[in-house]
Formats: sequence, structure tokens, C-alpha cells
Amino acid sequence: MNLDDERLWSMPEAQAVLMGVQNMAEELWRGWQMGQALPFEVTSLQQVLVMGVGEAGLAAEAFAGLAEQGARLPVLAWRRGGLPRWAQGSHTLILCLAGAEEGEVRLAWQQAGEQGCRRLLLGEGALAQQLAVQQEPVWRVGGSLGAWLGALLALAVRNAWLDDPQVERTRALLMERQVALLPETPVAANPAKRMAGQLLGRQVVIVAADGLRPAAQAWKEWINRYAKNWAQVAWLPELDEDGLAATCLPAEVATHSVLVFLRAANDAPRSRLRSDLTREAFLMEGVATDFYDAAGTNPLEQLCSALQFGAFTAWYLALAAGVEPGPAPVLAALDEMLESEN
Repeated sequence: MNLDDERLWSMPEAQAVLMGVQNMAEELWRGWQMGQALPFEVTSLQQVLVMGVGEAGLAAEAFAGLAEQGARLPVLAWRRGGLPRWAQGSHTLILCLAGAEEGEVRLAWQQAGEQGCRRLLLGEGALAQQLAVQQEPVWRVGGSLGAWLGALLALAVRNAWLDDPQVERTRALLMERQVALLPETPVAANPAKRMAGQLLGRQVVIVAADGLRPAAQAWKEWINRYAKNWAQVAWLPELDEDGLAATCLPAEVATHSVLVFLRAANDAPRSRLRSDLTREAFLMEGVATDFYDAAGTNPLEQLCSALQFGAFTAWYLALAAGVEPGPAPVLAALDEMLESEN
């Protein structure tokens, strides 16, 4: 499949997904700017839980991953229906991100009220509209990972949970790096097209440590969603405790598998050492590997550059595989079945 063939990426279905992929920098900036005007101040908090599923869940994980590296209070991503029992009282803030999948978010919102937590919903869909009419605390922003992440960062900075993460600088970096990732850039100069070629026809495992774990999860989900290709994640150091034993795979499995190692300059030295040695161990056993080095010098730049590259790679993988990158019909069918049971 020739990824330089304009007929592939000019199809309406492909263009619809591309629009979201290439707007990540601007969506991050949009969410950040909207967050500056949000009339929502919270004090005396002990913990924050960010709940969402699908793309909203990825935004929750990205925000929690950044908070893990510098927040002044615990921030946890939650991607399940309902809430944990420990989320109790006014010292807990529940941030619900309402995307296309609202059933679990609606349940979490209700339970947060029952457990006496403070709560805020970020979304633009039916649930947000309904709660806004009821004069519940709703922030009409979201719809994409970038917008949610920017809004959450603004909320955290304004309430002094987090220092300035340099969103404007991150936006500039993403815009600069995107030039090489656009469809018009030929394979010879487009690293995302080349990466997609490495992944084509293979079971993909995304490996990460430290601050790039949320990016690895996003790569996995986008490869599933856009390319309809099986993918999974593996974490370091956990991979070295058990997964490394799988280097003795049957030959037919090894030849149809590839591990992609995400790396960043801010990785702990021991994490980088593990990454390099683990990749070498799989290579020695005939399992294909590749790597991506995140750009930037701070956690937000590195996370967002890895997210950007993963989104483009998954989109190109869909084109290379000859599948439409839009939503699969089976997903809508499952949603209908779930709603019919409510």
C-alpha cells in the first residue's frame, strides 16, 4: 500500500479522522484558554478523581500521568462505571469527562452526589446539556483528548495543584513537528508513515515507563479504533518480571509481533536502561522491535508529542491496511444493546 497515494487519504472517511488527529495542538490550546475563564474554584481538597471512558478516559489518564509528576495532591484517573468507596466527602473532587459514551459517566456523577463529593462535569453532549438545565456544575468543553487535557491543566494551575505546564510552548512544538507527519510529506521524510509500515500485519505491543504510560495506552486504543488492528500495552519494569519470558515464542507468533518502545529524555536512568536491555532481549529472540523518542524537554511536551505521533501512526496504519479509520459498526451495535438494557 502506497501511503503517498493521495487517493488513500483524500477519502471523506479518512479526512474526517485526520481532522481530529491534526487538530490536537489547537484543541489543547482551546481547552487551556477556556479554562482560564472557568468560574470554578475549589479549596480544601485532599484528592481528585478524573472519570471518563473512551477518548475522555485517555484525557483522564494523560492528566493524571502529568499530575503524578508534579501535582500537590493525589490525582487518579478512573475508567470504570461507579466510583471507589474511598471517594467520599467534600474533600474529594470528582471531575467527570462526558464524551460519546455517557452511561458510565452518568452513573459516576450520580454516585459522586450520593457520596457527598464535590463534582464538575466537562462535556458538550446530551448529559452536559441536561445537567446545565438543572443548574448543576457543568463546563461546556471537551469532545477531544486535547481539549479535555488543556481544560484540566488550566483548572489545576488556577487552583494551585500544578505549576504552569507550558501549554503555549507545547502547542508550538506540536505545530512544528506536525509538518513532517502530514499526508503530503512523503514516506521518505515522514516517520509516522514509516512506523505504520513496521506495524502492518502484526500484533502490536506498546511498551513504556514513567511519564509516557498514558501515551502508550492511547497508541493501543487508537490502533484498535482506527486500524482495527490488535494491540496491547506493557509497562516497565513489570514487563521484565514476567513478559520477558515470552521471548521464547513460537516462530509463527514472533514473526507476526512487534514491540514499540516509547522513550523520553526525562525517563529515569534505570527505566531507560531497562528499555534498551529489554528491547535487545526480544531482538535476540527474533521478535521485531521499534522505538519512538518523544520530543521536548518537559513532561507535557514529551507526553503530547508522543500522543501526536501515535495518532498519526494509527491513522496511517488504517490506510495501509485498507480499512476505514472511522468508528466500527460493531461499537455502535454494542452501545445500542447496552442502552436497551437500561
